[in-house]
Amino acid sequence: MFWDVWVMKEYGNKDSWTKLYHIPYMRYRGLWINPKILYVNEDDQLLMKVYDLGSSKVKLVVYNSKSGTLKFPKIQNIDYLMDPEVYIESVISPCSKC
Repeated sequence: MFWDVWVMKEYGNKDSWTKLYHIPYMRYRGLWINPKILYVNEDDQLLMKVYDLGSSKVKLVVYNSKSGTLKFPKIQNIDYLMDPEVYIESVISPCSKC
C-alpha cells in the first residue's frame, strides 16, 4: 500500500494532473488509514493527519519526501481526541459564491 499525491495544474483539464509525491507504505505500530495532508513546507516535508488503527487514535506525522523518513511531533497536553485543520487567513469569504 502507498499514497500518491496529485495536483490538477489547470482546473478542469483532466490531462493536467501531475503526481507530486509518492509516499511508500511505512508500517509504524499500526495500520494508517485516511491520510490527510495538512501542510507542505519549502523543504518538501508533508505534515499529515492519519488514523492509526492499532491505537484507534488520530496522529500527526511529518514525512520528509527527500529522505523518506517519518517524524512524530510531540505536542504537550494534546490527547488523541484531536481533529487538526489548516487555517489560512483571507479577506475573501470561502462561501462568497455559495
